[in-house]
Amino acid sequence: MLNKKAVGKRLRDLRVKSGETLQETASHIGVSKQSISHYESGRRVPSPEVMEKIADHFGLTVGYIFFRKDST
Repeated sequence: MLNKKAVGKRLRDLRVKSGETLQETASHIGVSKQSISHYESGRRVPSPEVMEKIADHFGLTVGYIFFRKDST
């Protein structure tokens, strides 16, 4: 099961680590800045095709970003 809060934190951490703003990440992914904000806050889950774009953008797999279980 997808943990929206954990995924949101992981997405935010990836974006911050890459040095991108919400707007820059949104532009690369092809979604709105608000969508990225909703994903990071856990209010919304990206569609499977947007998950693929996010994974490609950060050079990771969909499974690693969205379905990994953290040990915390």
